[in-house]
Amino acid sequence: MTFEMSSLYETTLINLRILRSIEPGYRLDTTHRLFRVHQKRSQFVPVWLQRWWQQQDRQSDISRIQETYHQAIQCIQTCDPIGQKRMSEYIRNSVGGLKNLQTTYRLDLTMMALIDVILDQIEQQQGEIEQEDQEDREDA
Repeated sequence: MTFEMSSLYETTLINLRILRSIEPGYRLDTTHRLFRVHQKRSQFVPVWLQRWWQQQDRQSDISRIQETYHQAIQCIQTCDPIGQKRMSEYIRNSVGGLKNLQTTYRLDLTMMALIDVILDQIEQQQGEIEQEDQEDREDA
C-alpha cells in the first residue's frame, strides 16, 4: 500500500470512528480532514452560531459523509483481506452514529432522506461482502 493510500485508509478509519461516536442531538463538523463533533454543553457561543461563522452547512456535511463512505468502499476494494475486514467492521460500527445524526435532523426531511440513502448503501455493501465471504467458504 502506498503512503497516500495508507493515509487515506487511516483518515477514513478515524472519520468512521468519529461518526460512530455521534450522540443524538450532536452536530458534525466536517470542515477539517478529520471530522469533529460539536457537543452539547453550555457555551458562550451557541453551536448554530459557530457553524454559521465557520461556514458549515448540512449539505457540505452530508457530502463529506458520503465521500467518507465512498473512500471506505474503495479501500475495501484495494486492501488486503485484513484491511478489508477492518474497514468493513468500522463501516458497520458507524451505522449507529448515522442513526443518531438522523435524530439531530429529524425535522429536516431532506437530511433524513440523504442519511437513509447512505444507510441503504452501507446495508447493500455489507450484504455484498457477506455474500462474497460465503462464496469463498463454499469454494474452499
